Amino acid sequence: MHCLRDRTPSYKRSNSQINIARDGGQKSGQLPKESHRTVQPCKLTLLKSCSNRDLSQLKELKTTRTSPLTTLNNNNKMTATATATATATATVSLSPSSSSSSSLTSTSTSMSSAISTTMNGHCSAINCQQRISSLEQRLAILETQFNAQCLLNKTMANQLEELNKRYAELNDQHLLNKRKKTTSLRHNNSKKETDRPIHGTVQPSKFVAWMKLSNFWKQRPTIQTLKEQNIYNDEPCFDTEIEMVLKDDLHKTVPKIVIDCCQLIEEKYRKSSEPVEGIYRQCGDYNKIQALRFSIDANNYESLRQSNIDIHTLTGVLKLFLREIKSPLISVNEAKTFIVLTELPAKLDILKRLIRSLPEVNRDTMEYLFSHYNKLTKVPLQQISADSLSLSVTPSIFHTVQHGAHIQDIHLLLKESEILADCVKIMIEYHSKIFE
Repeated sequence: MHCLRDRTPSYKRSNSQINIARDGGQKSGQLPKESHRTVQPCKLTLLKSCSNRDLSQLKELKTTRTSPLTTLNNNNKMTATATATATATATVSLSPSSSSSSSLTSTSTSMSSAISTTMNGHCSAINCQQRISSLEQRLAILETQFNAQCLLNKTMANQLEELNKRYAELNDQHLLNKRKKTTSLRHNNSKKETDRPIHGTVQPSKFVAWMKLSNFWKQRPTIQTLKEQNIYNDEPCFDTEIEMVLKDDLHKTVPKIVIDCCQLIEEKYRKSSEPVEGIYRQCGDYNKIQALRFSIDANNYESLRQSNIDIHTLTGVLKLFLREIKSPLISVNEAKTFIVLTELPAKLDILKRLIRSLPEVNRDTMEYLFSHYNKLTKVPLQQISADSLSLSVTPSIFHTVQHGAHIQDIHLLLKESEILADCVKIMIEYHSKIFE
């Protein structure tokens, strides 16, 4: 630093001052710094002349002098480069010229940036090398794990193949044992049959017996044949002729079921504190109706008087009886003469003749039924008209519902049902005149 402040030419200074500038201001007895070891006497000779040509020669000389130091290791290399740069900077700073000093300063700045760039590149190279080493280690670990997994998969596949073979062997052994067992059973059965004494008839197999039973059911006799053979008989009350039904003790020609049902219906209808809606229209309890049917067929008419039997169940039993008798009380063919009539007096006259022409049982039963219907329409609390009642009882009296009727006959049946309902309505309203 002393040589930069001193502007005296070097040839005018003393030797002590020159030594101080060469040693970098160090005291006597101290070793010179490494940055000044590269300075040679020839450089001092060049520094004495402050020409630009001499300075360029000094730079070339510095480069040639510092190049052998690059053969050292990485740490000595960076140290030698820094030392050469510092030496060149210090040497050039001895120039007395201001222009030469500025050019040397810029040169030192560029060299410093080059040094820093070199050091950064060196650090980046070290980091990349470390990263590559870690990745190589990781790759080696993954490769080891992959090889272990492949070995495990191969082992499991071999075990599975062995299990499949074992299962196939066991299955074959089971089938073989089953065949042997079946063969032994057949052999034992055949041996028993050969040891058994031979009779005149051979025992049929199960298949032959099943075929015979099947043919028997296909060729079973009809109901009419069973009736002729007295195997199957009609029910005592339901599904039979009205003449065969048990008659009442008081009304000798009227079935007992009609008398009992009508009396119980009228009694419940009159004693009801609330209006009964839909009488003869609403359906009763089907299970109770069927139970009463079996009880009446067993001649147990007292079952109709049970406390749990309501009025709709009783009307259902009566309608079932009228609907299931073999012949209706009045056939539709007999009522066809009534269909063409329009005037009421003519209708009453025709109905009188029609009723008188009926069998005694049918006539007396109809008289009692329509008397019962007429009484229901005159109960004070209950409000039921002959028109609505006739719509409910007409199918049971005339058997208008025909089995196997075609679709094209439906409109004709509906028209006939309306006319027959009008006939029943007149017989309810004018009961006393028709049945006198």
